Amino acid sequence: PIRASKMRRSGAPPVSPALLAVLCTVSGARAASAFTLTNFSPPSDPKPQPPLQHRSQNFRVGGDWGLSPPLRPLRLGPHVRRIKGNVLSCLAGSMGDRGVSTGAAGAGPTAKEEVVEYTYHGITRKDPYAWMKDDNWQQVLREPSVLRADIRAHLDEENKHVDAVLAPTKGLQEQLVAEMKGRMAQDDSSVPMTDGPYAYYSRYVEGGEYPILSRMARADFESGRWVPDGTPPDSQEDLVDGNELGKGLEFFKLGAVEHSPDHSLVAYTTDVTGSEYFTVTFKDLRTGELLPDRLVNCSSTFVWCKGSDSVVYTVIDENHREKWVYRHRLGQPQSDDELLYMEPDDGFFLGVSLSDTGNFIIIDSSDHDTSEVRLVDAAGGDAAKPVLVQEREVGVKYDVSDFADQLLILTNEGGATDFKVVTAPASSPGKASWRELVPHTQGVLLRGIQTMDGHLVRSERVNALPRLVVSPLEAPGGGGRARGG
Repeated sequence: PIRASKMRRSGAPPVSPALLAVLCTVSGARAASAFTLTNFSPPSDPKPQPPLQHRSQNFRVGGDWGLSPPLRPLRLGPHVRRIKGNVLSCLAGSMGDRGVSTGAAGAGPTAKEEVVEYTYHGITRKDPYAWMKDDNWQQVLREPSVLRADIRAHLDEENKHVDAVLAPTKGLQEQLVAEMKGRMAQDDSSVPMTDGPYAYYSRYVEGGEYPILSRMARADFESGRWVPDGTPPDSQEDLVDGNELGKGLEFFKLGAVEHSPDHSLVAYTTDVTGSEYFTVTFKDLRTGELLPDRLVNCSSTFVWCKGSDSVVYTVIDENHREKWVYRHRLGQPQSDDELLYMEPDDGFFLGVSLSDTGNFIIIDSSDHDTSEVRLVDAAGGDAAKPVLVQEREVGVKYDVSDFADQLLILTNEGGATDFKVVTAPASSPGKASWRELVPHTQGVLLRGIQTMDGHLVRSERVNALPRLVVSPLEAPGGGGRARGG
C-alpha cells in the first residue's frame, strides 16, 4: 500500500487526492478510505519533476549499446497515451464499482448473440460473440477501414456510450494527466554513443511525444562541450524527428533507427496503423531528402551491410510471424530483393542483428527451448550467403558473439542447464569444433555475453543477484581462454 509518511520522506512532490485514487484503482486497492487523503495536496503549478523511474527504449541509435540498451527516463509519447487510457479505465471502473449513475448517457449498447460451438479434445465451448472476430482479420490489421460493417457499428456505439458516461469527468481527466506529466522530465537525452567521427543519441523536447534521433561531432562530445541540459553544440544535427513523423496521425510508432556504416544515410521503421507491420524508410543525410526505397510488411528491426548500399530485414506473414529474411539493395524495387532464409517452422521466432564486431549479420531462429543461428558476412555484398552455425536440436539453445576470427557461443548443450561458453573458428562453426571457454557451473546462470575491446563481458546471476564479469580475451594462438573470470 501507498503510505503518506513514506511518500513524504521520499521527497516526491505532493500527490493530489484524485491522482491517489487512480493509483489505488490501478493497483487494485480501490478502498480509498484506507488512505489519509488529507495529508496530500495537489501542486499549485504542475511543473516537471525528476523522473520517478526508468525504462529502456525499443529502438537504438546505431553503434553498439552493450549488453542491454542504456537506461532512459520514462518518457511521454506512448506513455502519456497509456496514462490517458489508464485514467479512463480507472474512472470508468471506479464509477461502476461505486454504483455511480450513468445519468443522461443511459444504458450502453447490448451486443447481439449468435452462438457458435467449438469442440476441441472432446470439450465443446459455446461462444455467443464469435461474430465480433472478422474472418478477414489479417487484412484488417493492415487496413482497419475494411473491418466488417456490423462489427464497426457496434464498436462505434460502445465508444459513444463510454464518451457520454465519462463526459462529466473531462476536467478531472485533464487534471490527472497534467499532474502525471508534471512528474516526468519532458526534455532529456540519452548518453551519446560514439561511432567514427560522430556521437549518436536520442533526445526529447518538452511537449513532444516521440524521440528525436540526433548526432554531433565526436570531438564536441569527448571534449565536454556537450551536457544533457546545456546548450547543444553547433555540430548537433537532427536525423529523425519522431514528433514530425507522427504529427496529425491517430497512431504512430517509431521502431529501429540505424545510420549506415559510412554515416551518409539513416534508415528507420514506422507503424502508422497499430498493426505492427512496419515500413522501412531511407534518408540521405547529405541532402536531407528521402530515398524512393520503401520496404513494407516488415518487422521493426533491420541491419545495414558494411557497404552502406544494402540492408537485411525480415518480412512478416499473414499470421504476423517473421517468416522471411531478405537483402535489399538501395535503388531496386522490393520485389527484386534476394531471399536469404525462410523459416519453415511456424512455431519459431525469426530475427536479424549485427554481431559484436560488426563482421556478421546474425539470423536467429528460436522457440522457447531450441535455437538455430546462421551468419552472413556483413562485408560480402550480394555474394554473401547464410552459413549455418549448428543445426537445431530440440532442447538446445545457443547465442553467438564473435572476436577476431573466432565465435563465442553461449549454450546449454551437453546438459549445461545454467549455460556455458564455447569457442569455434568462424570458418568451421559446427559443434564438432566447439571448445570450452567458460565451463558450466551449477548455480551460476550465464544470462548473456558480449565481446568488446578485447574482453568478454558475461552477465550472470548468482544467488538470485545479477553481476557482470569482465575477462580479457586472448587472440587465437594465445591459448584461447578467457582469463580473470
